[in-house]
Amino acid sequence: MKNCMLLSLLVSVGCLEQTKLENTPVFDSGVSEYVDPLDDSSESLPKQLLSVDTNDGKIYEIDPNNASSTAISSVSMEYQVSTMDINDDGIAYVYDHVSQRIGTLDPCTGELDLLPDVNEDYVICGISFANNGTLYALESKYNQLLSYNLDTGRAIPVGSLEMDIGACGLAHDSDSDQLIGATALNGEIFTIDTETGATVNRTTTDVPFTGVGLEYDETTDTLLASTGTELYSVDLTYGSSMLLGSLGGYIDDLVYHSGCW
Repeated sequence: MKNCMLLSLLVSVGCLEQTKLENTPVFDSGVSEYVDPLDDSSESLPKQLLSVDTNDGKIYEIDPNNASSTAISSVSMEYQVSTMDINDDGIAYVYDHVSQRIGTLDPCTGELDLLPDVNEDYVICGISFANNGTLYALESKYNQLLSYNLDTGRAIPVGSLEMDIGACGLAHDSDSDQLIGATALNGEIFTIDTETGATVNRTTTDVPFTGVGLEYDETTDTLLASTGTELYSVDLTYGSSMLLGSLGGYIDDLVYHSGCW
């Protein structure tokens, strides 16, 4: 009888201990800080599609579903931001067509700081970061791929694109680590070898490019493309496209940013 009572007592204590463990706050292994398992505030906020209107300097937040745009700030009209991209730290780099320099832009305030080096020999029509942290550019005067020194802003030739591009745009697929370009000359999209600059996988689209703005949308694995006045979704494999809507201004490039919350 005593053994049975003892066994019953042990079972009861074991159940109580398990209940206490189940209701105990979770702690990070080896760290004394409390981690609330129900707290989701650390989850990243959704990124916002942004662009700068080259006609009036307004910075727009764009809905990628229907192209509707909302002005959130503006940049001085002494600049003409024709292309931009965001690095892994969330810093927006832009190309100023007026000064032929790159710099950093705060889209939430419109503050732009240019780097010192002027690259007057080149005509830049698209910039984009790759997974290695390098900022690349498509250059339409000599039809080549460039990379940038982010301390000075100096452009460095990588190699020939082996095609004429004219008005162009540049984006990056981080999943496959591929640079994606587009040209208004014939509506082609293509990928670029970052070691040599050569273009491959050239695919014709029916997007009526005038200006060319590009951004890769990782949620849909498609290319978002602006013509200046309209927004399209483009299939990267087949080049087929779908009109998403009319843009509110003249949109020359596209970029996903952490947003102005």
